[in-house]
Amino acid sequence: MITFDQLIALYRNTEFSKDGSAGKLTVRDYSIVETLKQIESDEKAVYDAAFTVDSASAVVIGATVSVEIGAPRTGLGFLALTLDRLLENRRNRIAEPERYYLIEERFA
Repeated sequence: MITFDQLIALYRNTEFSKDGSAGKLTVRDYSIVETLKQIESDEKAVYDAAFTVDSASAVVIGATVSVEIGAPRTGLGFLALTLDRLLENRRNRIAEPERYYLIEERFA
């Protein structure tokens, strides 16, 4: 099972496109390699993470790979371009979500 903390590590090492739907991930350590392999090999993790790489099996430490990024399953946490986007969800205006990542602010 993938966790939002694992996704935060991926997000923090990604240079996002302007709209946040893609980017370049720098593989800085072994935990990133393992997370990408987990996402590639587990259908539930693929669905939950909404994070894809061309070929995670070829990923090595120090590499930069192209990724596509979607919204993770809300039970894991929220990924939003800005704070305003995070607050578009009414529940997030009532109470701060436990787990979220703001792309522009690079804040979790």
